[in-house]
Amino acid sequence: TSYTLSCIQNRGSSNLLATIMNPTKCKSVTFSKNYQGGVDGRNLPDGYGVMTYSISNICHFKYEGQWKGGKKDGEGIETSQCTGVKFVGIWRNGQPQNGVFHFQDGTKHLGHWEGGVPILD
Repeated sequence: TSYTLSCIQNRGSSNLLATIMNPTKCKSVTFSKNYQGGVDGRNLPDGYGVMTYSISNICHFKYEGQWKGGKKDGEGIETSQCTGVKFVGIWRNGQPQNGVFHFQDGTKHLGHWEGGVPILD
């Protein structure tokens, strides 16, 4: 699946797109994702599967693990080419809960998520 957002402008937000795009220009951004794995009766990811995401070939993400009803749920590994961080942990209803953060320099830290924000323990 792939779609294009025709115009993104930085309006003071700190989201990923505002960070990776030139804040003074309006550019076209293509989002794509590809899933391989089990599906449920509604053709949503279910059981074990791998989803890869791409933002205009600028940033790539990969999640490999358990799914339930189209959402990450259970044990999984998410890797971000953008940040170089790998998170190995538990997801519930699409949201990361707790696990181990692996950083580019080889360090590892236990951590959890609060309100969508990673917190190192």
